[in-house]
Amino acid sequence: MDIRSISALLLVGLAPLCVGAQRLDRGAIAEVVMGMVGPQNEREILSSTNLLAAYNNIALEQDLAKEAARRGLTEDLQFRRAMELSRRNLLIAALRNDITADLAPPTEKEIQAAFASTPARWNLPEAYRLDIYPISNTNASALNAARQLATGKPIADNNPALANFPVPPASTQTAGPWFSETQVTSNIWSQLKQMAKDEARLFPDGEHFVMVRLGERREKSTLTVDQVRETLAAELADQKAQSAWRAYVEARRAALNVAPLPAANQKAEFP
Repeated sequence: MDIRSISALLLVGLAPLCVGAQRLDRGAIAEVVMGMVGPQNEREILSSTNLLAAYNNIALEQDLAKEAARRGLTEDLQFRRAMELSRRNLLIAALRNDITADLAPPTEKEIQAAFASTPARWNLPEAYRLDIYPISNTNASALNAARQLATGKPIADNNPALANFPVPPASTQTAGPWFSETQVTSNIWSQLKQMAKDEARLFPDGEHFVMVRLGERREKSTLTVDQVRETLAAELADQKAQSAWRAYVEARRAALNVAPLPAANQKAEFP
């Protein structure tokens, strides 16, 4: 395996890292990782379908880049202009990170105020986790399987009849979204209240059908500030970062005496 590809793979999605008061530079991290790639890393990648797929993509991209360089395309004026724009955008992003890195985290008072300002946001409606299987009216085997499963009895996860469906369920009971009254038809919603957990029923869906298997039920409730503290803290931190960056950009703009772009033409880097 190409050591550069492995190093790039290990750095994919790497967030800025802080150890105490020290902020680690990603460029320096890359240099360290480049020197640490060994047989163990290769075995981990080879044993993981997702990591191997990511490695293959990176290796292909590197090969294509080498071919572009071999053809002399790095001297192309349009390419050099694109590289300069990319470099400038990366530097601006690095500056934004530097400007906002040491901002104070949201205080408890700020979190409490943000929670109190949007009370309706924390009201959770009654909802269910559902396995939803779309079934074409031309798929006789799936229709027959659905009719055999829709008996009013619970269906085990490993029931072999579930293998008759051509696609996985649209959601899963363990990790899928919660479905509330506004997200399913009135016919399905009214029957959900009568169904037992793990029971399945077949419903018409235009010219086709859908089989719905009932998972967990969530009662109507209101979240507490402790339940959403991390979410609010992240949102407030992002708002602070945006505000600090906007103020910095405006100060630089004033110093340069340049007018801002019309709102419709402004880039995300210059809020």
